[in-house]
Amino acid sequence: MNITSDSSADEWHKGSLNKIALWSFYSAVNISGAILCLIVIYAVYKLPRRNTGDVLITSLCWGCFMMSATCGLQCFLNIARGWDYFSWGSLACKFEAFAHISSVMLQFFSLTAIALHSYISVAHKINISVRKSLILVSILITASCSGTLISSIFSEIYLMPTGTYCLFKLNSPTILFWFIPIMIIALIINIWCYISLFCLTRRIVVTTYRWFGPPSLATEVIEHMVSQDVSIELARKSIVYIAVFFVGWGAAIPLTFYELASFSSDKTGQIFDIALAVPGSIHSIAVPIAYGYMNPRIKNTIICRKGSDSSTVSPI
Repeated sequence: MNITSDSSADEWHKGSLNKIALWSFYSAVNISGAILCLIVIYAVYKLPRRNTGDVLITSLCWGCFMMSATCGLQCFLNIARGWDYFSWGSLACKFEAFAHISSVMLQFFSLTAIALHSYISVAHKINISVRKSLILVSILITASCSGTLISSIFSEIYLMPTGTYCLFKLNSPTILFWFIPIMIIALIINIWCYISLFCLTRRIVVTTYRWFGPPSLATEVIEHMVSQDVSIELARKSIVYIAVFFVGWGAAIPLTFYELASFSSDKTGQIFDIALAVPGSIHSIAVPIAYGYMNPRIKNTIICRKGSDSSTVSPI
């Protein structure tokens, strides 16, 4: 890829010569992600009987949809206009930056809520009602938007080095004291919850083996315990969910701190820009696929399979 920067041009003309290629990729991936998120949200809506896990998955997909729809539409319109620069000005730049961060924060909050709900429902047999989960989602959406709005008052927004999208400067309060801390906390909680669930799975299987002998002699007993505790299934989901988190945002932490080491976000390279944006875009596709497919009730609803409302309700 040819990467250049023309310092003599105004701020909206800076960036890569391959803006059309980047916009095409971002547009295709983000619009696909937005469609997939809407499919999952609609599938949850069509469920005859929804649980807390379904509501939290809807919140996560809504966060992905907000980011994907904003980015995908902006990139598509730039391609449609046939111009090789960000053509929507300061107001659109501010709106895009706000939409990106607030939607990502909603994703972090939702991922954390899903992980915590999975853990407490399996390890402690504590279930949250659907009504309370709806209130929780409302709080998460409000916190995501209000936190971003308040921090943005003290932050600068700029067009990223490739010239393809806008974001808050990396040394701004929105990034340093809002985005990064929540991302790290969400990552730690997700890893802790899912590792704890995996360890719980191991203990259940080992205990069952000691009580009833090898699995070949106690298949029905083991299957019954797994069905009740959703343990082995959750262990498999744990790997997928943590992998999806790392695919989308794992690179953001080291890349951001590496860039901040220069003490100037204006020196952010175009390679850094792409390395941050590409996984984030792919994350919007990975989330509805992973969380929709791994939930049998949602998956069965999407493919119109009978019996989608199983009597055994998974916490996620």
